[in-house]
Order: sequence, then structure tokens, then C-alpha cells
Amino acid sequence: MTIDIFQDFARFKGYTYTARMAYGMENGYPVLLQYLSENQWRVTVTANIPQPAALQGRLGVQLNRRTASKLLCKPDSVSCTLRFHRENIGELYHYLLSVIFQQFSMLGVVPLTFCPFCGQDHCDSLCVVQDRYAPVHEACAAGVFPPATYEEPTTTPEKKNYVTGILGAILGLLVGALPQLALNYFTGYSLMLLYLLPPVLAFFGYKLLKGPATRTGKIICTALSVVFSPLLAMGCVLAAVTSYEIPLQLAFSLLPWWMTEAEFAMAVVSDFLYGILFTVLGSLLGWRFILGPGRMPCETFRNHMATLRPLHGEPLPSPSEEPSENGPEY
Repeated sequence: MTIDIFQDFARFKGYTYTARMAYGMENGYPVLLQYLSENQWRVTVTANIPQPAALQGRLGVQLNRRTASKLLCKPDSVSCTLRFHRENIGELYHYLLSVIFQQFSMLGVVPLTFCPFCGQDHCDSLCVVQDRYAPVHEACAAGVFPPATYEEPTTTPEKKNYVTGILGAILGLLVGALPQLALNYFTGYSLMLLYLLPPVLAFFGYKLLKGPATRTGKIICTALSVVFSPLLAMGCVLAAVTSYEIPLQLAFSLLPWWMTEAEFAMAVVSDFLYGILFTVLGSLLGWRFILGPGRMPCETFRNHMATLRPLHGEPLPSPSEEPSENGPEY
């Protein structure tokens, strides 16, 4: 699900949208959509929730983790990450909201009416506040946020490609292998936790050199790490052997003979197994924390006043569109 599909969906729903977020009203409740990745959107519904723990339990039972994960219910909002697996976007989104609103009616949840800045009711506007779309007083928002601007951003998004990402992953693997090789060379021993470094640095290098944070990119980094793991284990064995002042060329030639020795062979196999185990763990860390979806970048919310909308009446111009002579259009 690309950014274009996200924006087309927001336009279809009648939401106001920017590059990576959209906001509007559903069933009388403010809704904020955040684009996290190709198959994950963050959905936040703002409401006055008297029993957030009970709502969390009920929604947790009804929503499959494959469909909606990272569910979080607070006194003023409920949010979750919507996951797409070839499902119809509209049907899945409608199902999620229908489940949420059904539980709202059962638990006596009502729309939020108080301003997050002053705590008073009689709000006259809606505005993106932190990570939700909430009712506010226009005067309160104007006193907290800088003035709105509808100018197009002057910076273009950075282009990302797999070639530079793969180069970064390979460099990360090589750099991550150095501590383990050095330890084997100087002491003759291995520290198995150091096998975590190559895959983690591979993911970091991939991200640093602008590799796309897609499922394909994650699979590439994982595959490179798994292939590199036995090579590193063999390199550690050779580093330990050369620490006894045996030339590297001679160590290579004697390796088949050494492998016939049970003790040496067990040490090599042990390094292989531990290397693969910690490589898988390191890849999981990289998959989740380095290339995984995170919170929206700060610059997405820097222009809060541009998201300000009257609670009743005609909306202000959208920050993603030019004002027209016939009035604003969604």
C-alpha cells in the first residue's frame, strides 16, 4: 500500500490529508490515520472513554492480531495498527471502525468535549494534537502552536534504492564481525553474544545508506546475515589458529585434517550453531526495531495550526490543497 493509495483512500473517505496522515470524522468521532509502512496504518479514534481497561479487553478479544496490533486504549482515545494482507482496504477499515463503535455503544463511550489545553468544554474547533485528532478551542491552539502555513514543502523526499541499502548491509556485516575476530585472534576464545552485532549492524547499515524499509529489504538483510554467519564462524576458527603464529595459508591447508579431530570439529560445529542462533536473534531485533514501523516523524505534526478545522460550519482550506475561489474542497 503506497503513499498514493493511502492518499486516494483518504480522498475517497472525505478526509483531509497530508503526505503521511489523514484526519476526518466517523460516526461523530474524530479519526486520525497515520501511514507507517506499505502494509501498516495507525488508526486513532478520539473519544471520552470512562473504562479504557474494559475497552482494551473487549477489543483485544474481537480484533485478530493479524488484522490489528499494538492496541492501546486511553481515557481520551483508542488506537491500533491496522495490518493489510491482500484484504480490501475499505472493508478492513470499515470492519475495524464498526467493532470499535459497537464497543463504544456498549460501554457508554461518548465523543470527547473538553479541550486538551485548558480542560474546559464548549470546543469550537478540531486540531491534530500529539498523535490524535481532538476537539480544541481555537484560541487555546493559537496560543500553543505557531501560525499555520499552507506553503508546499521546499525539500523533496529522499530517494531510496536497494543497491545502496545492500552495500550498507554488507559493510555493517564486516564491521560487526571485527570484534569477534579480534577476540578470537588475541585470546583464542569466542563470546557468543558478539554474533548479534553483524546482523544488527547489517540492518543499521542498510537503513543508513537509504535502503527502502520494506519487507523485501528486511528479507535481504536477514538472508545476508544468515549466509555471513558460517563464514564468520570459520573466520573465528582461523583467527584463533593464527594466534598461535601459524600462517594463514598453512591454516587453510591443514583445516581438512583438523576437522577429522573430534574436539576441533565439535568446536567448529558449536560456533556454527551459536552463530546461526544469535544471527536469527539479531535479525529479529533489526526487523522489529531498526526497519520496523515506528511513530510518525516529528515534522509530520510540526504545523498543527494548519490542521485546525471548525467543529461546526465550513472547514478551513486543507494544507494539502490550494484554496479555490469556490471554497475549500475535500
